[in-house]
Amino acid sequence: MVAAPSDFDGLPYRDFGSRYLRLTTPNTRGTDVKTLQIRLKVADRFDPGPTDGIFGPLTCRAVKDLQGYYGLPPDGVVGPDTFWVLGETAGPYSGGATRLGDRNLSQGMGGADVAALQSRLLIAGQTTPSASGIPSGFFDAYTRAAVKAFQARYGLGQDGIVGARTLYSLKLRTWLGGRELAAESRGTDVRQLQRWLVSVLGTPLPSTDGFYGISTEEAVREFQASRGLPTSGVADDQVFRALSYSAGRIGLSTEGRIVFRHLDPSTGAYSIHSRGPDGADARDLTGDLSVVPGGPRWSPDSRWIAFGADDSRLYAVAASGGRVAPLATDATGDLWAWSPDSSTLAVTTCRRQIFLVDRVSASRSHLVDGGNPVWFPSGDRLAFVSPDGTTVGAVNADGSGRSALLALDLPIHQLAMSPTAARLAFTSPGTSTSAVYILDIATGRLRQVAAGPLGKDYCPAWSPNGRLLAFSSSALRDDRGGYHGLLRVVDDGANAVLQVARSDGISACRIAWGPRGDRLAYSSDGGIYSAALFASEPVRMVSGGGRDDFVDWSWR
Repeated sequence: MVAAPSDFDGLPYRDFGSRYLRLTTPNTRGTDVKTLQIRLKVADRFDPGPTDGIFGPLTCRAVKDLQGYYGLPPDGVVGPDTFWVLGETAGPYSGGATRLGDRNLSQGMGGADVAALQSRLLIAGQTTPSASGIPSGFFDAYTRAAVKAFQARYGLGQDGIVGARTLYSLKLRTWLGGRELAAESRGTDVRQLQRWLVSVLGTPLPSTDGFYGISTEEAVREFQASRGLPTSGVADDQVFRALSYSAGRIGLSTEGRIVFRHLDPSTGAYSIHSRGPDGADARDLTGDLSVVPGGPRWSPDSRWIAFGADDSRLYAVAASGGRVAPLATDATGDLWAWSPDSSTLAVTTCRRQIFLVDRVSASRSHLVDGGNPVWFPSGDRLAFVSPDGTTVGAVNADGSGRSALLALDLPIHQLAMSPTAARLAFTSPGTSTSAVYILDIATGRLRQVAAGPLGKDYCPAWSPNGRLLAFSSSALRDDRGGYHGLLRVVDDGANAVLQVARSDGISACRIAWGPRGDRLAYSSDGGIYSAALFASEPVRMVSGGGRDDFVDWSWR
């Protein structure tokens, strides 16, 4: 039995797959329930409610939805068959071998659970988890080094021993690699495999639906042939090893475009650039600008890019480049927003007034006094912060129907509307100390997000499905002083979900979600990086000279 820490997210530690999960009275609680909820939360089809580690009615309903989708009896009980479609083996391995999670693992040990650990480490991007590079079932020095590298990436104790915390983190992040996949397999790990194959091969599958059919088998054969492997059509450890070399870039060739601010160090001139998230099809949209631009943002239809500048103007340029057109002459920083139909921008002026500006004619009309406007997805209403910065209000796009949503009596910053229109996120009170909050619009309930270690949390950004919220945070370095930047994710109920990345230089200026909602872009140390919710090393999305920041990601 794995030794459990005394305090683990406020939940009793239970390894994912070590017991049946079902609706009980009182409700079943544990880290295994939280792992289940996170996997369901990230998958678009199934919503378990809060990721609180409590198996309640919403989690039961999501399990039934999962079971029905994959052709299992929808009884709401997570037993061996349901764990199987979640990519997890429950109970002893064949022949009674110890399963991964039933004991601590360290150098010198061997067994099927060590082989399973090594397979997971491959998927996590550790390409040398053993002397041979593929699972051997023996915990050697290579395995220990791979474990320590994984622990370092996620802020775990770097002892090279696989205990409860390391197992919990590994199973949260490696949704592929828990079992061999072949024809007729089905599950969330199959869906992950399909997405990876699409990205690596550069050719689409008919569907990334989680069912291992003929087209998936053919794609696996194609991948195996391209890597000099036996073309069995089975996704085994050799396939996982070959995929692991590309793990950090999985999905980047098929997901929209990014736009960002570029500084040429030789001239000191700024410009706005875009490119595919894999670095392809780079475009300089503006040429050298005589002003210092702020953060560019895609219009919702991905045809236009707008950006503010230090001359207090707001500009727009077509996604293909061309004329840079000024839209507003007294805009304030980043406090503006595209309308859902891409026709209008809500702009905060230097006098703390909000105007609606037509993208084509640049004509404008006063809407309301205040700042930081954000649109409701319907496009007929906006939320905003009052002129004194302490109240969140709402108003119809024609100026009528003004109402108050929240009075906090503290400064409110960085207002962000959920794509579902159910919640607003914001930060308060300031710069040196800042917390992230989530407001339920219908009920008025306010929750503070699970804070980072120093209470310096910024830049909330909603995922495309509105179920997850990312933000940047600060932590003290463990070694030579200074700060780490952390990229953290919570659910829409403010419950902690994952720490996605850590870096000495994560910037608090912009976080952008990829279109599929399982990858984030951010700026760090003058470069733009992407990190996946599933385990892989963050990758640099933009290479070459200069400093790049303020990234935004189109969702089309």
